[in-house]
Amino acid sequence: MRIVHVSDCYSPRTGGIETHLGELSRIQSERGHDVHVLTAEQGTNGERHGAIELEGGVTVHRLGTKMPLRAPWNPLGGVLGSRLLDQLHPDVVHAHAGIMCPLSLGVAKAAMARGIPVAITWHSMLDHSRHVLAPWARLTGWGDVPAALSAVSRVAAGEVQRVYGGEVRILHDGIDQTRWAPSPEPPADPPTLRCVAAARLVPKKGLGALISAFAEVVDDLPRWTIALDIFGEGPDRPRLEAMIRQRNLDGIVRLRGRKSADELLGEYHKAHVFCSPSRREAFGIAALEARSAGLVVVGRRGNGHDEFLTDGVDSILVDDMRELRRALIRLATDPARFRALSDHSRSVTPDFSYERVNDDTFGEYYRAMELARAGARLT
Repeated sequence: MRIVHVSDCYSPRTGGIETHLGELSRIQSERGHDVHVLTAEQGTNGERHGAIELEGGVTVHRLGTKMPLRAPWNPLGGVLGSRLLDQLHPDVVHAHAGIMCPLSLGVAKAAMARGIPVAITWHSMLDHSRHVLAPWARLTGWGDVPAALSAVSRVAAGEVQRVYGGEVRILHDGIDQTRWAPSPEPPADPPTLRCVAAARLVPKKGLGALISAFAEVVDDLPRWTIALDIFGEGPDRPRLEAMIRQRNLDGIVRLRGRKSADELLGEYHKAHVFCSPSRREAFGIAALEARSAGLVVVGRRGNGHDEFLTDGVDSILVDDMRELRRALIRLATDPARFRALSDHSRSVTPDFSYERVNDDTFGEYYRAMELARAGARLT
């Protein structure tokens, strides 16, 4: 099968969509499919304007242009993508969508106009933008399209359904679960509860709120009972550094920068708890990686975490930062409670392997083909 993935963002940018799509494309190529990725993201050396790269068996078409801050956008990206559809003649187009995704949705619409089967997966929450997107979808004909619509979690699917209507199925993100495995030996009962977080340093990830909550936890416990390492980079770093200094958390809360997957796994094997303070995670690949590596996760209830975390069994899910603070104090002062959650997290791994997710993805491709055939019969 010739598969064309379309994503505004892709490697070398790091993030949930980029990680998932890179691995999914690789597995599909290894299974003998002809896989292409169309992206507005520039290459490592600024490759753009239709430059082609071969990554393993995957052909990557760089349709971006030179933009401030290397933003993944090109006003002519949709035109370039449409031309590629006529050259490649794909069996299916899989668009990976977020809130702002002009290339993905533009190429998807061009594919549907050509009668090509289209699957569209949303990887982010629509948030307040759904109030603008819903009337836009009705005005532009997106409210009734012959595409297989999906989202990475139930909560994200609900938002997509309210905007676009029709059936929206669940198509989870995946991870390499042979890599993200627990350490052979369980962590010792901690004299210092080592907490970690991993995210792009941007306000929506809630890391500022986590640092504030952590300062209150430290005030309520003997010093060095608990510590926090935050992994990642981003524009919010100066503000977070200032918060750490102002709250007298130097050495207790550390910004450790971006790490490779192998480096991050090594850090997880030395840690006890993963903190995920974001209120609006469509799925939460970082939390799933930590959970699969055997960490106890403390995260927000009512978002994509609900797909793979069970409150009181392998994690503690909270409604607000006040509850998160209480959860961390409980784990730091109640070794039996920590051990019960840790033992389950280390012994029971949720099945979100790329192999399983790829099989589910092909189910969406076949649904897209049936919808395209039905649309052709109607016209």
